[in-house]
Amino acid sequence: MLTSITARDGGGLLPSQKFDDLIRRIAKSDTFRTAPVMQSLLLYLWAHQGQSISEYAIATEALGRPPAFDPKSDSTVRVQVGRLRAKLKEFYETGNESFP
Repeated sequence: MLTSITARDGGGLLPSQKFDDLIRRIAKSDTFRTAPVMQSLLLYLWAHQGQSISEYAIATEALGRPPAFDPKSDSTVRVQVGRLRAKLKEFYETGNESFP
């Protein structure tokens, strides 16, 4: 299981497993299928949600950057997070607006 969070869905609570399943469905969707970096980043951020994670950790653990990665001189993480936001927007704009 990726997380233990619950949230409201209409009148009831979504169990944490359902959230995990929803995130995996997004990652496996047509929108994300051709974007493995975005899949990896989405799943990494979901697995670490609620935690304080550094730009360095995201770069080296999720994006495969070398240990010498310097977030002060390399904007890779910020660029990729921006692309992830755009990809999520695309996901919802391409017929997935009813997705919880």
